[in-house]
Amino acid sequence: MIMKETEENIPMNEIEEDIMNRIYQIPLPQEEVDDWFGFVTYCYCKFQHNYAEFPIEDLRKESDDFDFEVSPLMEEVFNEAGAFNEKYDIDHLAIALEYLQKNYHLYYDDDEYDKEDDPENWDDPNGIHYDLLDNAYESICSKVDTSTFKKLSMVKN
Repeated sequence: MIMKETEENIPMNEIEEDIMNRIYQIPLPQEEVDDWFGFVTYCYCKFQHNYAEFPIEDLRKESDDFDFEVSPLMEEVFNEAGAFNEKYDIDHLAIALEYLQKNYHLYYDDDEYDKEDDPENWDDPNGIHYDLLDNAYESICSKVDTSTFKKLSMVKN
């Protein structure tokens, strides 16, 4: 995948790794596969548990790099990313909760977390695992080089 060269390219946490493992399963066109992988990664992460509420036209609002017509093939890949996101988002939330349970001390004060509680049964009363997942999606998305997408709009089925 074509990634932006930034200081943000730091090792991923378990949540980001889970997201990327699901993205690797999405079938892609064989031509320009690295660029398509960047596109599908970007789309997958933009859904953020809102598949039905994120139409492809909203990509135009995301970046100045989106100054092209979305091709039918791009729409097909976008829809595939959405279907995978819808299918696996709940799994990502579970991974985020597990991550939080292991690292609760980074997010909660001692008085907010009863050490007598079994971490595996703790349910994150403040919903921080949702924020962790959203942050993971945003972190991955911010690393994708969207400037390569314009040439994808010209690839035919």
